[in-house]
Amino acid sequence: DFDTGRGSYIRYDSPAFAGFTASTSWGEDDRWGVALRYTGDWNGLSVQAGVGYDNNTDEQCNAVSVPPGANCDNQIADGGEIETFLASASFYHASSGLFGVVSYGQQDRNIAGIDDATNWYGKLGIRRNFFGYGETALYGEYTHSEDVTPGTEGDQWGLGVGQDIDAIGATAYLGYRHSEADLGPGISTEDHNQILTGMVVPF
Repeated sequence: DFDTGRGSYIRYDSPAFAGFTASTSWGEDDRWGVALRYTGDWNGLSVQAGVGYDNNTDEQCNAVSVPPGANCDNQIADGGEIETFLASASFYHASSGLFGVVSYGQQDRNIAGIDDATNWYGKLGIRRNFFGYGETALYGEYTHSEDVTPGTEGDQWGLGVGQDIDAIGATAYLGYRHSEADLGPGISTEDHNQILTGMVVPF
């Protein structure tokens, strides 16, 4: 949940060694990052994982403090620096069809009195060809966020099913998500429920 955005960067990726790849980047005048990724397969268990750090002190115009179109050279945030840490891991066991994902993100805006924003996410499911015309995926997921906006907290859980239709190369899906939010003292919120359905058909 902490997309560090897009821009113009110089990036280097190392050759793979024992499944590990390191990378580093620099650009936009004052922004750099490092990452370490792993890909491996152990007796039918496929694993992918990665950790990364992004440091941003890029000077940008802020429409809140400077009118759009005006010349400006102010920091992107009051703290003058945004630090973002991301980590994730996923697995898939071919013979059983079990799969899972877990991720964590943390962002520090270096503003006194403001807690770091954090987000946890997890998904667990199974994917198998139960009916003979394509694989079926069943899963449950949960995410928890704090201080993405200072002083707020949110939770979301969901269940879903996806069905591959091999004859036409399509995938149909149906999902349910339940969201709750605490926006701070004096602000009341209602729980939010979603039903998502559709089909992806390639042409």
